[in-house]
Amino acid sequence: MRRLGFGAAVAAASVATKASVQAQEVDPPEPGWIELERPHTPDTTRAFYPAALSGDGHIVVGREWYTDTEDGIGVSRAAMWNRGALTWLAEPSRSGYVPPHALAYAINRDGSVIGGLASLPDPNDGPLNGACMWYEGSPLHVQSYPGMQPVFITGVNSIGSTMVGRALVGEDEAAAFSIRLGVFRLLEPLTGAAGEATAVSVSHDGRVAVGFSTNESGMAEAVRWVDGEVESLGVLPWWATASYAIDTNQDGTVIVGRIMASTAAMHFRWENGAFEILEGLDPIGPVDVPYARTIRTNADGSVAVGGFNDRAFYWTRAGGTRPLRTVAIESGIAIPCCTRLLNALDVSDDGRTILVRGRGRDLVITLGHEDIPGDANGDGAVDLQDLNLLLSDFGLESSGGDLNGDGVVDLQDLNLLLQHFGS
Repeated sequence: MRRLGFGAAVAAASVATKASVQAQEVDPPEPGWIELERPHTPDTTRAFYPAALSGDGHIVVGREWYTDTEDGIGVSRAAMWNRGALTWLAEPSRSGYVPPHALAYAINRDGSVIGGLASLPDPNDGPLNGACMWYEGSPLHVQSYPGMQPVFITGVNSIGSTMVGRALVGEDEAAAFSIRLGVFRLLEPLTGAAGEATAVSVSHDGRVAVGFSTNESGMAEAVRWVDGEVESLGVLPWWATASYAIDTNQDGTVIVGRIMASTAAMHFRWENGAFEILEGLDPIGPVDVPYARTIRTNADGSVAVGGFNDRAFYWTRAGGTRPLRTVAIESGIAIPCCTRLLNALDVSDDGRTILVRGRGRDLVITLGHEDIPGDANGDGAVDLQDLNLLLSDFGLESSGGDLNGDGVVDLQDLNLLLQHFGS
């Protein structure tokens, strides 16, 4: 294990301390959709590429790519979209001969901690970019060590106390790393010829990181690290050539990712040792092979979103894989008819707010609650809270526990709830 530079260590420890003292909850966004601003500046070509959504559903981070038409120099700046306003994240100090470059890729629940990469102040003939975190708007590079350079922060836990990512070791070998409470740790790969690994996402408490590593056959294989120890997920069917774990829920018990087979790709979902291939969506227009793109899961692992053959999808156990547009319309959200939803990039902790890459515009969509049989309290799920509400109203007339609308809470309502329990 190695420790970060003083500034980054203090920042990480401070985040954890504040989070343990007081968890500030923010009301979830109202149902509807908001278009992400795409900047328009004279004499430049600009585009905002969103990457991640905060757990509370209010903040989007990514990068703004712009090219000055006069000198043709392309620049990438880390950007943050917050409730309708697009701003740039502060640039860390860098040497004059290194071109400006930064992008934000990961964010914690309230947006106070952001991870990504930025130009290094002094590359010394090594990589030009290094792993960077922004803590309450201030940028901090992750310290490099002899023969090892952290180059990318790809995941941040909900309170911002743990980050994971990718480092370069030696000439060109990739290694996974974690930074937990200011302590830097290289994560061992599976046994393999190349021995490369990358960590992509991390659980709420920082104990479980997920990503991929080369295996004994030299193929990329989905893995997780539990307290630093690497474990294969065992999600390689006979027809697969590679697998990648992309995201995990808050306690590390649910993992989602992609399985590759030649030029085709499918999504998988892993839960407590058992995995399944998620059904895809029928393509629009001629498509030669099925191709799964991003996939993310929410805090409890009950929702997965992503893209399949250029169609954004929304998955639940009860509903299966469905077009996000269909789910939005059924929950009362009218998506612009001319906007094709290509890829769902991220989802909020409650599973209701989704960051979507669309053709011509990018959206943040917040779903309303569908009318689910058995959902007594209207929170979009049938669980113990609904059962407790029904039992407390049992025998009463015209109350919240009257699920079938016959004017009384009785065994018929209880049977209806039990039929849909877990939906």
